[in-house]
Amino acid sequence: MSARVAPAPISDEDAAAVKMQAIARGRKARAKTEQVHKKDVVATSEGVKKMEERMMSNKVAFGSSDASGGAKPKTWGLVRQKTGITFDNWDMALQVVDAGWRGELAREVQRQVAAKIPDNPYGKVFLVFVAYWAAYFIFQADMAPPDNPMMPNGFAVVLIWVCSTICGKAMGKIGMPGLLGNLLSGIILKNAIAYPGGTFNYYDAVCPPPTSCEAGGSGSASGSHGRMLAGGGIDYSNPQWCVNKSINGLPDNWASDIITFGLTIIFMRGGLELDLQLIKKAMPSALYLTFFPGVCEALMVAVFSYLIFNGMGFTLGCTLGFILAAVSPAVVVGAMFELKKQGYGVKQNIPTLVVAAASMDDVVAISGFATFVAIAIPPAGATTTTWVLIALHTPIALALAIVLGLVGGNIAAMTKVWDKHWKRVAIVAVQGFFLSFGAKTLERVWNIDGAHPVGASAGILGALAMSGVTAYFWENGKGYQSTGTEKHFAHDVEASLAFLWANLAQPLLFGVVGSYLDFRRMPGITIAKAILTVFIGVSFRTGMAFLSLCKAGLSKKEQLFVSLSWLPKATVQAAFCSYPYDKIYAKPASDWESPEQEAQYKQWAMDIMVTGGLAILMTAPIGLIIIQKLGPKWLEQDASQGMEKSIEDMVNKELEEQKKKGHGSPH
Repeated sequence: MSARVAPAPISDEDAAAVKMQAIARGRKARAKTEQVHKKDVVATSEGVKKMEERMMSNKVAFGSSDASGGAKPKTWGLVRQKTGITFDNWDMALQVVDAGWRGELAREVQRQVAAKIPDNPYGKVFLVFVAYWAAYFIFQADMAPPDNPMMPNGFAVVLIWVCSTICGKAMGKIGMPGLLGNLLSGIILKNAIAYPGGTFNYYDAVCPPPTSCEAGGSGSASGSHGRMLAGGGIDYSNPQWCVNKSINGLPDNWASDIITFGLTIIFMRGGLELDLQLIKKAMPSALYLTFFPGVCEALMVAVFSYLIFNGMGFTLGCTLGFILAAVSPAVVVGAMFELKKQGYGVKQNIPTLVVAAASMDDVVAISGFATFVAIAIPPAGATTTTWVLIALHTPIALALAIVLGLVGGNIAAMTKVWDKHWKRVAIVAVQGFFLSFGAKTLERVWNIDGAHPVGASAGILGALAMSGVTAYFWENGKGYQSTGTEKHFAHDVEASLAFLWANLAQPLLFGVVGSYLDFRRMPGITIAKAILTVFIGVSFRTGMAFLSLCKAGLSKKEQLFVSLSWLPKATVQAAFCSYPYDKIYAKPASDWESPEQEAQYKQWAMDIMVTGGLAILMTAPIGLIIIQKLGPKWLEQDASQGMEKSIEDMVNKELEEQKKKGHGSPH
């Protein structure tokens, strides 16, 4: 192979000519592909390499000469850098300039046009209608419309998804985040539907007597309507045993599984888009951002809770503090994806910094919560082993996540086995759900002296590690049975998971989270105290986040943006805000020193549940709006990042032509 000749600089005139030529070819190719329907040619990795070698041997010269008087060849990499026509990988760059690849560029333009033009909603409505009745014919009673507030389980899931999707789309139409519509739909469903017995007063709810099967079992069957206790099972002695945390008819274990499902998808997406080299570079700042803001918020909430909530103990205050301290990865990671795709903050590594810190922030918060709730409300018969396992919760979760991630990443890296796109999507998704739901099951069924060695967080972090290792192996051609370097695999799989997130997981997740906010059970004075507590917590958190980034090499405006993006709370608060309430109400009267102590702890449990719920409503929409609106204004945009900016002119031109033709949706 001949030695590579050093490239020479490219003049602005040459660069402009190449760029205009590339855009013109792409437009012509798209027009041709619309008129003539040809089958796509699926190139094997060997074929791609041969095509690349052929292109590399056919370089274009631009006038200047080398020492021998001959023209210096210019690589398309330099052309790409000079003109701003850049893509996620080298193959995509070749597609701009070679006739054999122009069809793919045209299809990319068409995909972006399709994403920006609203599609016809009537087809979706019809599909949902038919799908529901097909499910009804299969599952019968579980999908039947209700004749009382205790709706069937399956119908409750469908109702949340439909309402959440509609409200999310409506919010998008008026320029607001769709997540806000998802939350509001859940809140409305929860507070507009009467409790069993037709009452809107929780304590007047009339639950039917449990069947002999229910009363004699654990109450954890999938078809049960009962509200799950903190330790599992249903307390049928409670007159309100059938009132769920979510809407009536959606069992607590179903709601919990929906939250786990959504979190797993967002963490897998985060892992596939992480750049390990950038994470290594951002690690010191990411660790500071992970630890200091959350711990500061938790401690300050604990201190002020003593004053606000009538002498709430420090350990119970720390329990509330760590519930509030967890940032919502479902909100933050998704919003950072959009900024990264548009090139905002990429040069400063801000999206990677925030995603890496958000992934670990929940581990710190959940570990602190598990420790302090066990101290504040200790399990019956706690031993030394119990306290040791509680103290080791975080190290065990991290170690297990790393091991599971390495094993799962090596399995997914076998691209000779997973040789089709759908196979790669399946192996990543199946392993992610296996890890998250497997760890969650172990947490429920396995305990040692009342402590849980394996927590659900270990599985979700394992899914993050697995997808991150998978992306690294794919991009670097490592692992057993690998076909070599495949830089686009991770992006393609993430795009498929993004589709699943946007159309299924997000509406369900935030619809369920919103349905946890039952304002009928929130006394007015408790709401006021909760709002004050959340405001104090996020104030200290924002200030500490700003200070944590002093050595990150960011401008003051970028530091403030990252600090404000650290506000959103949602999933962890929804999952744990009622946990102390359940544990306190499950304690028998004999465990309390006096009736006054029991009444006080039950009031504090209500305060914690209300504060955790209101934190979602106060911070999730505001935090998302801050990220979406201030990100493009405060962060520097790198126009060379992602293919969106590279072909933006072509997409905008095509959108104008579609509007002139009056097409409501692309063909």
